Amino acid sequence: MNFTAVDCTDLKHFRFWLKLPAAAELKISNIKFKIGSSSSNYFEFNDVRIEKECWNYESFEIMKGIKTGTPNITNIAWAKIEITTLSSIPAGDIKFDEMTATAGGFTLKNCDL
Repeated sequence: MNFTAVDCTDLKHFRFWLKLPAAAELKISNIKFKIGSSSSNYFEFNDVRIEKECWNYESFEIMKGIKTGTPNITNIAWAKIEITTLSSIPAGDIKFDEMTATAGGFTLKNCDL
């Protein structure tokens, strides 16, 4: 997915919500999140949790991603979620929402994270 370029120089995390279908742990072997300046220059995060039937909040520290090429943090304009499946999953059964880049922590159920 391409989008209008964003300067993430002063930001620390990429975050998003993901919801997978029932029995996802039996159908999905791996999920990767990639974000960068292009499909040749990105940060990769390969520890997206495989949880079923509930919304999961994923948060990754930008500079801890595995680099491919030379991603430009001042020009983030491309993102991809890559899902490796073991069996067929209808595309509509996977939900993705609210991708953001943020400067710091957040509070979830009165606990600072």
